[in-house]
Amino acid sequence: MNAALLVLGLAAASAAAPVDPAKLAEHIHKSYSTPAEMKLSVGDFTPSPVPGWLQGTLEVTGGPQKQAQPLLLSEDGRWYLLGALVELKPSVVPGLTSVPEGQGLPPLNIFPGGKHAVMAVPKDLLVDPDADVLAKLKLKDAVFTGPADAALTLVEFSDLQCPHCKRSQGILDEELPKYGAKVKRVFKHYPLDIHPWALPAAIAATCVDKLKPAASAKFRDRFFDAQETVTLETVRAKAFDFAKADGVPADAFKKCLDAPETKAAVDASRAEGDAAGVTGTPALFVNGRRVRGYGWPEVKAVLDEFSTAKK
Repeated sequence: MNAALLVLGLAAASAAAPVDPAKLAEHIHKSYSTPAEMKLSVGDFTPSPVPGWLQGTLEVTGGPQKQAQPLLLSEDGRWYLLGALVELKPSVVPGLTSVPEGQGLPPLNIFPGGKHAVMAVPKDLLVDPDADVLAKLKLKDAVFTGPADAALTLVEFSDLQCPHCKRSQGILDEELPKYGAKVKRVFKHYPLDIHPWALPAAIAATCVDKLKPAASAKFRDRFFDAQETVTLETVRAKAFDFAKADGVPADAFKKCLDAPETKAAVDASRAEGDAAGVTGTPALFVNGRRVRGYGWPEVKAVLDEFSTAKK
């Protein structure tokens, strides 16, 4: 069957063709009330899979951060859509058509006939949700604290530039010891694209995981503590300073930082989070169960539920 196409975005009137890229950028600025200090620039357009529409990119620059947003423009130059063009594909539920999950949105499932749709993740009653998520979390070779055979496993997907992740770390550091040997704590990297130095910091931390696992937690804490002073330009130097302070061999650390497989390991960790349903940080799981939030009352409630179930 031929796949249909759908645009996720908002339609707005644009200038008549031929479109001046500067005028289009100005219209986007007005339509979406972007900050004056944010620079918008429109790239070249090419034919899109949809007849009558061209596809291009809106470059958004704000300080050290730079992002690219997909952009569609009608061939007559009148209409544009700031959003991703996605291909409809068969759903896991027979007879439905789906927009793949992504960008924090649930998939859109279109029923036969194309008249009705629901934006939701299909759930299978034959699958245990906790076991399903737990099976997607690779724990065998992960760096952890606490007993290896603890009854409770807390997995945290985190971003070293994320202020909420820093708060979450402080909460867990203070409260988890109260559970003694009941909890194993596993850290997973999930650097967000909106944080420019989160990825290089995650790569550096992954090297410490490999070269000196005992220093992993302290190394991550150094980045959390320095969040307000680290920049994309200084993150590498900071990483070397932190590694030196933690006794990580400089030559081995540099070699690891520049090794393609180190970034691949971070990418794999992020993909693991995606598979588990992570869309932001911090994201905490206890024995496969997602914690809604990171405040201690929420975390404690899930830990205690599983503790009671184990008795």
